[in-house]
Amino acid sequence: MKKIIILIISILIPLIAAVAISLYGVNYRYVPSANTTVLSEFLSDMNRGIVDCEGRIKNYRKMENYYYEEEPILKKDINNEEGKRILTVAVYRNLCIYKPTANVEEKLKTLFEVFVYNVNYDLVKSYFKLDDMEIIEKAEMPTFTVTFTPTNGKEEFTIELRNRSNVVIPDYDSVPEYANETTKTRNYVQSNVFREYETTNTLSTFSDDANITIKASISVTNADKTTTSIEADKPIAEEYIADFNHKGEEMDEKQLKVGYRESSVDATYKNAGYYKWLVKHYLWWEALIAFLLTGVITGTFYLVYVSEENSKKTKKKRK
Repeated sequence: MKKIIILIISILIPLIAAVAISLYGVNYRYVPSANTTVLSEFLSDMNRGIVDCEGRIKNYRKMENYYYEEEPILKKDINNEEGKRILTVAVYRNLCIYKPTANVEEKLKTLFEVFVYNVNYDLVKSYFKLDDMEIIEKAEMPTFTVTFTPTNGKEEFTIELRNRSNVVIPDYDSVPEYANETTKTRNYVQSNVFREYETTNTLSTFSDDANITIKASISVTNADKTTTSIEADKPIAEEYIADFNHKGEEMDEKQLKVGYRESSVDATYKNAGYYKWLVKHYLWWEALIAFLLTGVITGTFYLVYVSEENSKKTKKKRK
């Protein structure tokens, strides 16, 4: 009986060591907010092989602390009069928890994300009309603004899209030479987020549908090194959203694709699959090494114990 107990302990100790190493990695060594090197590796691995904007946008949205709808409420290719695609616009709806102070009851608030990608910047530049078009050709890439106009006559509001530094989604279709790894200059998906509680013209004044207008502007450098912003002669697109449901209190987070209530970056990455990836790439072999090294020690102890017990029995038989 004693031999069985020693054997069980010899097995349990390596298992406990393996679990301890894993827990240490999860709670200390590989915490996303503390280990940015491994976190960058996770993000890179997550997007490896995904060379389209929609796949990257999908992964980016996994990083957010919102309940979100996986499918956009608006997604459309915008074509010019010749039928050539100018860009793709997508509007996604999220639901977030709004609690500005500890003593205020939390509320559900809507949050919308706008993405513009697959941008054919040559076609966009054709929407600008100047006597000297060479100025436009030499200018930097155009940027976009999106104006939302409720159909109930309430005041419209405009958001400016930007190349988001915290997401870095290459706009693949705008950069044909992207496959050339030596290319240094690349264009990125332009996007922005607007929330009901952050807009001056609150979404609570909106109807459940809205017209949207996409306009382009371009920054031109003057001879005296100053810059001038020039707007396109006409809008790039004018669209309509029929299901512009903006009332967070009337939306059920249980019906949304994924729910993130945590506000910390660590919890965000956990929800995005960081720890599953960590087990696959780091924790399994670290735990295995801990198990084997500890197992050698406890296994040696067990064998010595068995050997001594057998030796004692042999001596008794001789007597």
